[in-house]
Amino acid sequence: MLVPGRPVPGLIGLCPDRGEGGGRARRRAPLARRRKRLGFMDRRALSPERPRPEPSPLIRALRSPGFRRFLAARTISQRGDTFNTVAIVILVYQLTSSG
Repeated sequence: MLVPGRPVPGLIGLCPDRGEGGGRARRRAPLARRRKRLGFMDRRALSPERPRPEPSPLIRALRSPGFRRFLAARTISQRGDTFNTVAIVILVYQLTSSG
């Protein structure tokens, strides 16, 4: 009985999907002879694990919520100081009309 997608009995090695005797069918080696290919993750698992470098002091400090809050407040305050200094310079210029 002919089943679509299966080779015709008696035509061992021919691939019916390629037309009239259009080439050899690929035969896979038995499971015992197949070599397992190592994928990327398998290769990485076989290599010795390197110790992680210690994070820099800045990274360690930024992990602390209190320091992050302090840094944000200091940055905002510094921007305010800069704005205030520029505003005073402009005010003095306008009041004295000197350059």
